[in-house]
Amino acid sequence: VGKAVRLEASCSQLVEGEYRRTMRRLGLPADAPPQSHIQCIMLALVLEEASMMQLKEECRFLKLEATNRPALQQHLFVETLCRQRWEDEGLSVSRLGYEAAIRVKLRWQQLELMDGRQLLDTWQAQGFTDEIQVSDMREKLKATALWKEMPVALLQEECRDLGLPIGTSESELLAQLTNAKSLSQNQVSSWEAKGVPLQRLGSQQDRIALVLRLETLETLSHPELRREYQEATALPPQAASVPEEPGELIQRL
Repeated sequence: VGKAVRLEASCSQLVEGEYRRTMRRLGLPADAPPQSHIQCIMLALVLEEASMMQLKEECRFLKLEATNRPALQQHLFVETLCRQRWEDEGLSVSRLGYEAAIRVKLRWQQLELMDGRQLLDTWQAQGFTDEIQVSDMREKLKATALWKEMPVALLQEECRDLGLPIGTSESELLAQLTNAKSLSQNQVSSWEAKGVPLQRLGSQQDRIALVLRLETLETLSHPELRREYQEATALPPQAASVPEEPGELIQRL
């Protein structure tokens, strides 16, 4: 209680410094909003003072699985103050598991702190060669960090959602995702010039899914495009309202 009172009376810089030291001590990312820093520090103190028996009992109550002291502390901290926020950010703790989710968040934090030069070095070190904006580069590197922690079943779901071939091995699935989930600025500009409002879509994943679909349509013959259009609009095969121009068919689809 005394420390909480002292922290509340301290300036924000001192509180932030103590918060970051606390997160490093626990091996957790320092990603909480400023208004939660004191709460995080106090929970960490409680967990550090608790006995092994108390930590195990609390984990059993919350149905968490961990054996050693650092893992018990991490799981309880994440479950209490991080899990919902991470889930809202698209990081499914329940599906990945606590250790994997923590590793992803720590890597995301590193990527967020990188400048453009550091991101480019990391980008090239991971074997990427396409030229994209720094924000998209960071987004793809974060996605790659997440994919590397996913089990095969979740990787297959990701491929299925993007319309990619669904392999059976982890390496094959990762290759499918890392090779497909990227759009260069030239690609975006090209599709925008054709009247496709990619920038209005909320996420890179949505933009990529749309481009993959459009590129697939461009490979189809005119009869195939007509069939696609008829199926999408439930028109009969000989309907006079089916556009004749391939470009208009693609645009409507």
